[in-house]
Amino acid sequence: MRPITTVLAFVFLVFLATPVLAGNLTYSDGKGSWTPTSCQKPQPLAAVKHDPEASAEFLNARFMEHRKYVNDAQDYMNCLSKEAQQDSASASQMIVGIAESEIGKTHAEATKVAEQMEKLRQMLIAKGK
Repeated sequence: MRPITTVLAFVFLVFLATPVLAGNLTYSDGKGSWTPTSCQKPQPLAAVKHDPEASAEFLNARFMEHRKYVNDAQDYMNCLSKEAQQDSASASQMIVGIAESEIGKTHAEATKVAEQMEKLRQMLIAKGK
């Protein structure tokens, strides 16, 4: 197998294996932005006002809401971390794949020029005999 064919086959396989980004990645004017798409941020709870007359049931309910919020916030942070890591790996694979594709194209162009120059050299040698 010729080297260029090997490179192109590898690039094709990289593109097939590259996962799609889950979040939205944008880059404009030298600034990047990433927004997750599969993570749902919980709404923060309103502060509980001090009320010496509040019933134990009310306070217990508020503590349960707080506990749920803390658990939901932890789930959200875990989701962000996982999605960011997956997108980072995907973006890296995509960049490498694009670079390898460009390398393959440039190699093919350089090989074509070299072959043309060799033909010209052979013609000049043949004329000189």
